[in-house]
Amino acid sequence: MNQPVGHAAADFLEELVSIPSVNPGFRTAGDDPGIFGEQRMAELLGEFFRRIGCEVWFEEILPGRHNLMARLRKGDGGRSIALQCHLDTVQVRGMTVNPWGLRDGDRLYGRGSCDTKASIAAFAKAIQVTAESARLDADLYFVGTVDEEHGFAGSHHLGQKYKFDACIVGEPTSLGTVTAHKGSVRFGLTAEGMSAHSSTPELGHNAILEMLDLLQDFRTEFDRYTGSWNHPLTGRATWAPTLITGGVGRNTVPEVCTVAIDRRVVPGEQVEDVIDFVDDWSKRNARAGHPWRLGEIYSIDIPFETGANTPPVEALGYALAKLGMDSGVKGMPCGTDAPKIAAGGTPCVVFGPGNIAQAHKSDEWIHLPDVELATDIVIEALKSLDRILKR
Repeated sequence: MNQPVGHAAADFLEELVSIPSVNPGFRTAGDDPGIFGEQRMAELLGEFFRRIGCEVWFEEILPGRHNLMARLRKGDGGRSIALQCHLDTVQVRGMTVNPWGLRDGDRLYGRGSCDTKASIAAFAKAIQVTAESARLDADLYFVGTVDEEHGFAGSHHLGQKYKFDACIVGEPTSLGTVTAHKGSVRFGLTAEGMSAHSSTPELGHNAILEMLDLLQDFRTEFDRYTGSWNHPLTGRATWAPTLITGGVGRNTVPEVCTVAIDRRVVPGEQVEDVIDFVDDWSKRNARAGHPWRLGEIYSIDIPFETGANTPPVEALGYALAKLGMDSGVKGMPCGTDAPKIAAGGTPCVVFGPGNIAQAHKSDEWIHLPDVELATDIVIEALKSLDRILKR
């Protein structure tokens, strides 16, 4: 392990966590407005990359929110390698540790420490080492995207505008090579009723009670349908009700009740088929006095899968094997920016320090030696990737 570089990555991560970059999509009444947005993070990283010799520019994706683009020109081979991470984090409300960083031995606590500022720190220091000492025939990019935790606007833009010869997408993978992960579709199921005074409920039709009946019937068939989908790396498809809303007052029988459902989609499964199943079930089971229907489609995120013989996967496997680590491919249950970037024709792999089970938690933390080791792995992977792309 290159200890000075690894220690520098850990120190840099502590600085990154101290800068709030909460996605504005999580803002609620009473929140400190100063903690939202990725711009300060992008500007700090921009200055870092300028100092090490990169060309830096910003691309506005949403009002006041910019993707960071940094390019280290290393060769004239016409090839390009990208290291990509998202700049935003989830909300900090309810955290039981200091959201802006607390170092305790080999752990760093704080929002984004695991997801995914640890990957940013490792990638940035790997690029710095490459700038100072490594010879590459490919241009090397760092890309920091906005909005991964809410709508993926930054990576959608990247996939539409750029195509790289290879991209490593930074996420907490426990230092494993992730070649497949689930996607998701989030939708609403709506039960309708008729309002009335709560003292005379018989004069109305209670949409909340209707929703209880709906979920009981829906669960049996949707469990069976969802459980029929499986993938060797990601495991089975899953679903969960995540939010329920209904009613307008404590003394009024509600006329509408909606439940939001998060359905995780495995590689090989089509999101459209999930929507069609729910729509068809709703229509078949809506009967007299039971007005059920598929509601709003809130978001769609396609699953990701790439071959084990693609250049970034091969390069990471070589680097991990060289350092005596498990070089086999793995899967993840959650979504990333990878499929949006890959949609533009860029071969992608997902990799980074940290365990995804620790991400978004009230005591989010990272094991700092993993950040140091990730930096070494990426340095080796870049050298290998450059050789592979010249074949």
